[in-house]
Amino acid sequence: MKRCVPKPCDDAQRWLDCLKAGVFAAGLLVGCGKSPPQYLDGVVYPEPTYKPGMTYYKDVLAITQTACQSCHVQGGVGPFPLSSYADAQKNHVQMAAASQARRMPPWMPSDDCQSFKDARALSQEQIDTLYSWSKDNAPEGNPADAPPPPMGMGQTLVGPYTELDIGGEYTPVTTDDYRCFVLDPKRTVDSDLTGHEFIAGVRAEVHHVLVYSGSLAELQAKDQAGAGLGYTCYGGPGIASPQLVAAWVPGSSATLYPSGTGIPIKAGAGLVMQIHYNTLNAKQPDRSKIRLQFAAMRVPRPALLTSLAENTFRIPAGAVDYSASNSLTTPSNVTLWGVAPHLHQLGKRAKIEALPPGGNSQCLIDIPRWDFHWQQLYMYDAPTGISVAKGTKITFTCTWDNPTSNTIRWGEATTDEMCINYFYVTQ
Repeated sequence: MKRCVPKPCDDAQRWLDCLKAGVFAAGLLVGCGKSPPQYLDGVVYPEPTYKPGMTYYKDVLAITQTACQSCHVQGGVGPFPLSSYADAQKNHVQMAAASQARRMPPWMPSDDCQSFKDARALSQEQIDTLYSWSKDNAPEGNPADAPPPPMGMGQTLVGPYTELDIGGEYTPVTTDDYRCFVLDPKRTVDSDLTGHEFIAGVRAEVHHVLVYSGSLAELQAKDQAGAGLGYTCYGGPGIASPQLVAAWVPGSSATLYPSGTGIPIKAGAGLVMQIHYNTLNAKQPDRSKIRLQFAAMRVPRPALLTSLAENTFRIPAGAVDYSASNSLTTPSNVTLWGVAPHLHQLGKRAKIEALPPGGNSQCLIDIPRWDFHWQQLYMYDAPTGISVAKGTKITFTCTWDNPTSNTIRWGEATTDEMCINYFYVTQ
């Protein structure tokens, strides 16, 4: 098989020919042939359809405004900005390639399973537009054709909120630095968390955030035992029975939990904010913060982020497509509002299915291309959630490849694995 080695971007047509035939990833195009594109994750995607006459202002700008510019702005976590025609023209080959390979914008769940809020996936028509525009060497078009700036994207917290920061400035140490910061929300009575908004200090290096509740004394002991501000944490906060309460990824605005629901936070409980820092684009002192909104009165439908885990797996050395699963049976009728699967870096696929009594199996989420660096709480688009009947069997299946020479087990370390999902659920 002929190998396509990248050349400078002035040879755009050659890059696009390679793209159409093979793979684009990390600057390497592989697999020049006439077969449909086979990507690194083994998924074959449709050939893009060429549509002549695509221009930046008429066709592409609207895509970058809604799907790219939340991350790809000056000082953002994206490796280059896409705020202008000059930015896009300079990177048009990468844009076409990454969108066709479904690498960007990052959206992990399969569209064939469920519909989720704030989905970032591009349609095939949008992918075709980027491909066609790039194939024609990224023409600018007429600025008069530009769409109006997007209005009302995202949401912010309305009403009183508590704002907490990480307690000082922290400079990431490694390329992928997972750091936990202990927060004291100072709740003197039991409360319900109904919304949150994360404010990144240095947008170019904050990759994603998970927030857990737990014993404040236990968290403070972990914090004091670590050197410097906060403590190193990878698979989780490293405390007994942590409860996930919030999550953020770049591009996310404020999260408001479904009306009438909220996550109970016990009086005197502590919070820990796990921040994943990626320093490929910046390595600066960060002081991120989070805003927490609590209900003025207890909510009528308290929510629980309950978990289902499989922790007895043993992934053999050299294993490919090794799977393990665990199930639970719902003790009553419940409403499911969202899910948050969690694996580590050997993860390949995460899938959750529900089998009601006497019914047909229903997919709750399917992530066929697991990426540890893009994980979040996925909230269903259905305004009333998903009704789950009493006696429904819910099964969570994790799949891994293990290229190492070691048997991999459950654990907190980078070299360990996990298989756990959190359900945002109410009665």
